[in-house]
Amino acid sequence: MMHEMHNNGDAPHTEEEGLLTADIPEKFKDPESGEVKIDALLKSYQELERKLSQNPKPPSTPDEYCIDCAHGMFESDTDINSRLHAKGFTQ
Repeated sequence: MMHEMHNNGDAPHTEEEGLLTADIPEKFKDPESGEVKIDALLKSYQELERKLSQNPKPPSTPDEYCIDCAHGMFESDTDINSRLHAKGFTQ
């Protein structure tokens, strides 16, 4: 079922249209017509999906984990780093 999604500043024409457009960020709406820019939305989704599907690799050794302890609240723990590394955790 296809619905033309638009919002010209007036109240939505249907309850369904209101639900569909309520949470869509303005960057995905045409400023003049209020219609959802499906091409921009799709491109953004594809980029996000690509980024989230990349498989980052863990450091080569447990000592290569980059843990900022400049705040002084705790220190890097070599035992924990070794356990994280053994399980394949990334940064």
